Amino acid sequence: MKKTIVLLTSLLLISCSTPETSLLNDSNTQLNSNKGNSAKTIDPQVGYESPYDISRFGYDMIYKFENVTPFKIKIKAYVGLAYYDSSNPSSPDYMGADLSNGHYPLLYSSNLKYGNTIVSDELILPTSSNGFGVDSMIGHFPISPIGPNVFPQNITFSFISSGATDKELDLLYKAGKIYYMSYEVLDASNNLITNGFINSGFKAGIGSFGILPSNWSHLSYDANFSRELISENNTNEIVVTDDMTSFGSVVDFAYGGSNYQLKMYSYPDVVAFGAYTN
Repeated sequence: MKKTIVLLTSLLLISCSTPETSLLNDSNTQLNSNKGNSAKTIDPQVGYESPYDISRFGYDMIYKFENVTPFKIKIKAYVGLAYYDSSNPSSPDYMGADLSNGHYPLLYSSNLKYGNTIVSDELILPTSSNGFGVDSMIGHFPISPIGPNVFPQNITFSFISSGATDKELDLLYKAGKIYYMSYEVLDASNNLITNGFINSGFKAGIGSFGILPSNWSHLSYDANFSRELISENNTNEIVVTDDMTSFGSVVDFAYGGSNYQLKMYSYPDVVAFGAYTN
């Protein structure tokens, strides 16, 4: 696979107006039976909203990336399967794909399909005096160079260094989700200000670390930080819970007398990662 990094030229907040498109093969009747369903995970009692729903398997989603700080932000995405497919975690079948056939060694590591993630190559968010923002909408998860219509305003992730197979990348393109992001924040002289991890934005204190609402079910544990995975019973979205003792979905830091914040969050129509003044 060619190592393709999409160059980002816009310095203003760009909103992609391309209509939602299907990424599915029309011959696949199992997946096409979900066409047209626009359900999303919206749970007021937990205070969580996202565009994820298993009926959206294979459909474009919007990812927003912003950097309104003067810093260079380097990120790597930890991407896994977004949905519980109603089968046992050790079952090799996932939405019609046989994960045990040798083409999914990273996603089906240790004979488990939930909780394994593949780490992307490093991606640098541009900076500007006016701030940088971009919407990316070229897949359920934006992967280069799989996605069609890769325009300059889209951010995509490559996975050259991961060793992921074409089959794994194709499945993540149709059903991938960022569970964690590693980050490095650098000043104008490329000196490291802070680094670490951030999680995908689920509310802290749910599951084993608090009360598990009746519409969520325990699923398993992730392979990176042994955090609990739970799934929403209607949309089948998998989320990683926050134990409130290590990194969360918001990171605050100070530099040069000013306060800044890194944040992962979601709304019913967008998944976002941003660096902001605080």
